[in-house]
Amino acid sequence: MLECTAKSENPPDDCWTEKEKADIGHSFRLNVTSEKLWQRFQQEFESRRDHISLRNCFTRMAPEIHKTSFDIDSKTEFYLAFKVPVEKSILTEMNKRGIVCLFTDGCLKSFVENPKFAVKQEIEKEVVQPKKTPRQFTKQEHSAMWEYFLRRTRHPLTGKMMKTSFKNMRSTFWRDYVKETSTARKAPNLHTHFLGMIHRIQQSNLDLPTKASIFYALDYPLDPDFYKDLKRAAAVKIDKENHLVWYRTFDGKHEEGVTNGENETMETETDFGKTEVKEENDGQQMDADLEPGSNQSEPLENPLINRIEFIWDFVLYHMNDLETGELRKLSEEQWRVLFAEYYEDDLYDGTQGFKYFVQNVAPNLHQLTRFDAETKLKFYYSLDYPINLEFLATLETSVEVHIDDRGCVERYTWNPQPARERALKFSRIIIVVSPSANTLCDRIILLENRRVRYNINDKKQPDPNAHDCSSSSSSDN
Repeated sequence: MLECTAKSENPPDDCWTEKEKADIGHSFRLNVTSEKLWQRFQQEFESRRDHISLRNCFTRMAPEIHKTSFDIDSKTEFYLAFKVPVEKSILTEMNKRGIVCLFTDGCLKSFVENPKFAVKQEIEKEVVQPKKTPRQFTKQEHSAMWEYFLRRTRHPLTGKMMKTSFKNMRSTFWRDYVKETSTARKAPNLHTHFLGMIHRIQQSNLDLPTKASIFYALDYPLDPDFYKDLKRAAAVKIDKENHLVWYRTFDGKHEEGVTNGENETMETETDFGKTEVKEENDGQQMDADLEPGSNQSEPLENPLINRIEFIWDFVLYHMNDLETGELRKLSEEQWRVLFAEYYEDDLYDGTQGFKYFVQNVAPNLHQLTRFDAETKLKFYYSLDYPINLEFLATLETSVEVHIDDRGCVERYTWNPQPARERALKFSRIIIVVSPSANTLCDRIILLENRRVRYNINDKKQPDPNAHDCSSSSSSDN
């Protein structure tokens, strides 16, 4: 591909002397306008383009070397080989690195790098350069995270699983993991990905008893398919919300939880006599339950409860700022990016996952029993999702809510004491048709670009010049 500069017009390929081969990187020049060069390129690479087109294309590309993604060393080699002027920013960088000699036309004649600078660069690459965080989690990382979780949640003496919560895991669990391991990932990213790992625990390489122990420790509803598999291998007891209370494999090798599931805890500091009686009674119950086919646990009622609870915990985690812990309102695009991380390695992508959440999960927020009214209101605010009017009515006068023209929570303030007034703000005129507005919404009054404060028992027309509700307490949360 390189054009030989020997005296012969058409020298053979082996015309280079040993000295020339040694010096080729420093003294050789490519004449990028030569037709012979591109004819050889055309032949060697079997290009379908003619040599004139190739030459013209590269002639346009050569002056743009400084815009490429090559490092400074590669760009220096290009400038040494091509007869093109050195770009100013590259020339400045080269002057910092060594001695530069140019031709009168601005092309690079020679470059000698300062040895001290080269050593300094090597040190910076080894010491200063931060470790890059990989985008995809590997199988080794998954195994390490499962092992760490199991080690942290098992009692060091009894070996039994201890109940834990995602709230505790958010605060310290994965921070300790980062300290104990050499991972470059941050604790919030680990926690988010772990939520997805639990969501896809059926596809993991963990054995059946280990999966059951994880569900028990996290106090999460059983997946319907996993519940069927577990019943084939163990006696199982679940509560009304499909949480695993107790299980014991038919071979007796694995057991977690308590047998009656009624507020019992695995305390070791109990009276020996009472403990002995308890164990004897429990042993009789276990013997009855260990017979295959004697499992009387009722089937799971809601196959989607597991997936939905995972999603709500994921949203609950991300609606607070990861550094300050304060509640924040995220845009639709920001939620799509977060959902893309949640559904990583799954059938959904971020857009599909967020669409599923908005259409099938969020509309039922007001009916959830696991969250109190304050948490639900935070969900509505952070998701920027239209608030349910029936839920709004249940708040009565304990909170002052400001709603925009889309029906979404713009801001809200919890009143220190129950008041008899409600303030609702709409940024522009809209029409609300609600025959039960007096009972559910405390009479929503809409005036153009005005905010009205009124008494819910006052049947008179409110005064448009009434005190602006924004002058009251304006703290958001």
